[in-house]
Amino acid sequence: MKKSARGCILDLIGLVVSLVLIQWEAMETYAYAAASVQMDLVYRYADDMGKVSDWRTMTMEQHDKLMRRDQLRHEARRRGLLAMSLSPSNETADLEILGGLHYAIVMIGTPSKTFLVALDTGSDLLWVPCDCQQCSPTNWASYGVQTQGLEFAVYGTSSSSTSKNLSCTNSLCSSSVASPSSACSSNTQACEYTIKYMSSDTSTSGFIVQDVLHLNYEAPESGNTTASIYFGCAQLQTGDLLQGVAPNGLFGLGPEDISVPSTLARNGVISTNSFSMCFSSGDSSGRLVFGVEALSGIPSTPLVPINPSVYYVIATTKFSVHGNSVDASENLIFDTGTSYTTLPPSTYQSLGEMMNNQINAPQFQLNGTFDYCWNTSDSSILDSLPTLTITFNGGSSWDVSDPYVRFVDSKGNVVFFCLGITPSSTGIIGHNFMGGYEFFFNQQAMSFSWAPSTCYTLNSSTIGSPQDAPNFVTRASIQNSSVALKAPLSISSLFITYLLIAFIGLL
Repeated sequence: MKKSARGCILDLIGLVVSLVLIQWEAMETYAYAAASVQMDLVYRYADDMGKVSDWRTMTMEQHDKLMRRDQLRHEARRRGLLAMSLSPSNETADLEILGGLHYAIVMIGTPSKTFLVALDTGSDLLWVPCDCQQCSPTNWASYGVQTQGLEFAVYGTSSSSTSKNLSCTNSLCSSSVASPSSACSSNTQACEYTIKYMSSDTSTSGFIVQDVLHLNYEAPESGNTTASIYFGCAQLQTGDLLQGVAPNGLFGLGPEDISVPSTLARNGVISTNSFSMCFSSGDSSGRLVFGVEALSGIPSTPLVPINPSVYYVIATTKFSVHGNSVDASENLIFDTGTSYTTLPPSTYQSLGEMMNNQINAPQFQLNGTFDYCWNTSDSSILDSLPTLTITFNGGSSWDVSDPYVRFVDSKGNVVFFCLGITPSSTGIIGHNFMGGYEFFFNQQAMSFSWAPSTCYTLNSSTIGSPQDAPNFVTRASIQNSSVALKAPLSISSLFITYLLIAFIGLL
């Protein structure tokens, strides 16, 4: 059934208010590079009033939507296509607007324009709608959302004084998505790109542009700065992209040279080609920091080199629960765009049976979604579920404190729970394993590290929350020993006012 106008506006209000309420706090006591760029993140599934809900506790329908979304993404990998977070073509409720899991706000160009972009560690390119020949509708009313005529931004190469085309002769025009055309004969010719997705006839194409990402100074100094980046000028969108799956662009965080973290490091904006992602437990808000390095001594494992280097891959040696273990040498993709973790069938079955032996609850058969599920007639069972420990190459281990998903009835009561893993030929660490940790991707050192984190701890002693924000601004910052540079990643108060007026009008 197609989602109502009220349902769409509630989704958007929840997402935007969550974005603007997220708090910027001082970073925890990890070792940061001389300069680091920070952005706050928010999970796509927020509740109606803007507070970020516990994504792990959902209805059957909500879990099924995420599962179908994952299945499409996995099939895309098997076919060698880039796997943006798209929903199946017949899922009109999800296709109406906002198909990604996490979003950030970025400002690009001179004068700057603001874009709400979906995050994806499974691709490399940042792209935004630009010089459109065929783009997703920019007016929110096109998705059944009445917002007083507000529109998503569209980048224009001629309207930004700092915009330059990337030449097809540039070495960066040989990445997994960008490639020089056979007719490339001049350095004045633009570098073209095409990204194809699994959904039928779904793609985005255009050319690569160089422009500036905006950053502001914070006290004790004033002013602002910019960082040069490369991104896709997405002129042509087809298939599901025209239905609003990613109406304002996608932020690829992969390891190739054309990605934003690689570009920032190459240009000296950050001192090391690394970044961290943090997702708080339960509400799944978080932060993204470029140029950060983990302290020596925290758990780490080598990144597995692959070619082409589209994904971040780490290798396991075993899985353990309460002293029992399953030996399993598996290469796992770390993918923020996949909801649920997957394991190859043999490892999956061995781990599932081991978990079943450790959980003192009657097993429940859930057809078509998860295989290892249990009834919760005694709610105290939920307070004593076993922790899953994953051991990686090098011997470091990671405790997944809550590898479960919970199913609720119409009153919000948990009626049963499942191990949040599904079988697949490709092993993936999905979003459901990431809560409560900060993860460090150091492309320069080819290492992956992790440490427990609330994502909003101040000086490792106080805990903030997205709803405690002292002012209504979503921010990104560059931090160093003496000055913090802040990116103007806020949504104007007028914009918020319009949204609230539209929201009230639909009630």
